[in-house]
Amino acid sequence: IVSIIERNRVELKYPDGRTVIVEILMEGAQLSTQPKPVASKTTGSKTAGIQVIDLGENRWQIPTEVAEDARSNIGNLLTQAQAVPFLEDGKTTGFQIRMIQSGSLIAQLGLQKGDILREVNGVSLNSPEKALQTFGQLRQAKQISIGLERRGKAMTFAYEIR
Repeated sequence: IVSIIERNRVELKYPDGRTVIVEILMEGAQLSTQPKPVASKTTGSKTAGIQVIDLGENRWQIPTEVAEDARSNIGNLLTQAQAVPFLEDGKTTGFQIRMIQSGSLIAQLGLQKGDILREVNGVSLNSPEKALQTFGQLRQAKQISIGLERRGKAMTFAYEIR
C-alpha cells in the first residue's frame, strides 16, 4: 500500500490498482458544487479510463459501454460509495452518501459526500426496499433522473445513456 498523507487528505493506493481517498473537511469548509469528472481508476474493467461527460447544468452523458459494464459488475459498483438511510421524524426520507471512492463511476456522476438522494426517476426513496427495487429498474433505463438535497438545497441531476 502506498500512502500519501496531507493536511486534510489521506490517499491509499492498493497493489490491485484501487485508490481510496479520505478527505477531512474542516468546520465551515465548502465543497465544490461543480465537480470535474476524472477517469475511472478501476482495473480489470473493459471501460477503465472512459469518462462520464459533464454536459453542464447538472446533466451528464454516460457512454453505453460504461453503463453496461456497471450493470454487469454490480458488486464493484456497490464498493464505490456508501449510503445510509436518512431519517426525519423517525421515517426514511432518502439516503445520505457517506463515502465515495475518488475517480469511481459514482464520483463521475457529480454526487458528493453528504448528498441526500431523495428520488430516482420520480420514485421516492423512502425505504431500503424501494431503493433496491428502483435500482433494479435502472438496468434498462436510457435516461435517469435523481432528485437530491445538497447542503439544504434541492437539486435534480439528469443522466443520458448513449
